[in-house]
Amino acid sequence: MIQKGIEQFKKRQNAKARELDKNLKKVKRELVSPDMCEIEAQEKIVYRQYRLPLALLVISWLTMAAYWFVY
Repeated sequence: MIQKGIEQFKKRQNAKARELDKNLKKVKRELVSPDMCEIEAQEKIVYRQYRLPLALLVISWLTMAAYWFVY
């Protein structure tokens, strides 16, 4: 009786493990899909936008330093 319960438990655990493996493979396939390439391209554009505010900040500092130096 205990042996039968252990066997059923192992069968359920194996079924759960197979289901998890299937889900992981499905998620990995979705991550490699072409849609992700578009998202990555959009992220690169967003990351490049930080240069403008940084450049404006540096220019303003240099302008203030030049103003204080001259006057």
